Parts: sequence; structure tokens; C-alpha cells
Amino acid sequence: MTSTPQRPVDARVAFRRLMAWTGGAAVVTIMGALIYLGMQDGEMPWHMILATILGVGFTVLLGGGLMALVFLSANSGQDDEVR
Repeated sequence: MTSTPQRPVDARVAFRRLMAWTGGAAVVTIMGALIYLGMQDGEMPWHMILATILGVGFTVLLGGGLMALVFLSANSGQDDEVR
């Protein structure tokens, strides 16, 4: 059973925790992508490494951040005030 935070402060703490997990997932995904590309092409130029880090990292952080905002909105209780 999942407990929902009753106060906005609890929702912000949960948001920060989700973003910390998302940051960790981004680092792991970036490393996996670099290892995979390194195995395919051998030596990679610096601009390919930079593009991979920025592209994969931004994509994972954006997706995780948007999902964390959905949970923040649902758990903060502000959605209930509209109804």
C-alpha cells in the first residue's frame, strides 16, 4: 500500500528523491550508451562522446523530471482543490 504525502513539504521531499534516482539512472544510461558505442566503433571522436552524454543525459533527465512533476502534482493535494 502506498502512502501519499499529506503536506506539500513531503511532496517536495519525494520529488527530490525521485530526481536523485533519475540522476543516477541518467549516469548509468550514459555509461551504458558510451560502452555500447565504444564496442561498436572502437575509438570515438570527442564530439561523439559529448553528443552522447548530452543527448542521452538530457533525455533521461527530462523524462524522469516530467514523471516526478506528475507525482509531485498528484501528491501535493493541489489537484484536489480544483475539483
